[in-house]
Amino acid sequence: MPSITVTKDLGEFQCAHWLSKHEGACANIHGHSYKVGISLSADVSFEFWSSGANILVDFCKFDLIRSRVKEMMDHRLLINRNVLEKRSLEDVITIMEGDPSAENIAFAILIDFYKFCWPDIWEDISSSSFKDSMSNFDVTVHVQETSSSGASVTVPVAQCKQIQDLPSRW
Repeated sequence: MPSITVTKDLGEFQCAHWLSKHEGACANIHGHSYKVGISLSADVSFEFWSSGANILVDFCKFDLIRSRVKEMMDHRLLINRNVLEKRSLEDVITIMEGDPSAENIAFAILIDFYKFCWPDIWEDISSSSFKDSMSNFDVTVHVQETSSSGASVTVPVAQCKQIQDLPSRW
């Protein structure tokens, strides 16, 4: 069965962080220009191709998560919640669960995507005339931390409810 992957660039964001459990330079506050993207994949039957629609999701459905990522990351300081208590600094920093590694940032974005964007996307897919010709959806968030390093987190849509039940990581 063929598959489709739709990818959306969520933008580039500048922020700082430190990795509290890391030994070496990354244990100090430092910054990155992160490139963030998200992908939605699905297996599709040949009926999908003959339906004439041939669109898995409207790209504008990703605008909400792009705004959320910009709000939570851009020009912010990401800090492990266990290392620093919340204070009045919340207007300039983002305190998150766990260290703000590329992997953890990708997972935080994925949680917010499933909470804020997926219900609307799934409603569109479920009401489409070719809904029965798609299956095995996966969502992947990729966070590019440097020009040569990044991390991706993929969660099958079948685990959507488990992800939606998780608390936001920021």
